[in-house]
Amino acid sequence: MLRLVVLLCLLFALFTACTGQGGFEIVKKPGPDSEGFLDPDTLQVVGIGYPSPLESDPLKQKQQSLQAAVINGRMRLIDFFLSELQEAKDTEHYVALARRVGNFSSSRYDPIYGKELLKGGGRCDALLDMLGIRGYIYKSTYELKTQKTWIAYRVVRAGLLWMARSGFTR
Repeated sequence: MLRLVVLLCLLFALFTACTGQGGFEIVKKPGPDSEGFLDPDTLQVVGIGYPSPLESDPLKQKQQSLQAAVINGRMRLIDFFLSELQEAKDTEHYVALARRVGNFSSSRYDPIYGKELLKGGGRCDALLDMLGIRGYIYKSTYELKTQKTWIAYRVVRAGLLWMARSGFTR
């Protein structure tokens, strides 16, 4: 009996190891600051942004901070897809997506409004258009003291989880 239980446990462990998708897990108890798939069709990432240090008008600071947070959130989408494929050890699909994306990385851009961030945001938008992805701000918070905007950025598309697991190749 003990051997049967041990054998079943080993088979279960082997089965889950072989069929697991590494990353790409659905968040069990999503919150406003959760990152990942909320369901198979909805992905959420968190973006932050700051205004240009040269801007002194409070209204423009808030607008620039929000725009920087949205660009940062969009950039994090691409990083999220690449890191999840890498975590899943899915080399074939990681390489396919990496070839389409090129050497893009959000870590190259500070989330501060300016020419460099806007240039990276334009490149990011082109990549997301190529993948057929558009998102929206689910929630945003602006901290007046630090001039920081925090957003929860969501993408909703039928079959998004499946598309991401396949490296957007199908």
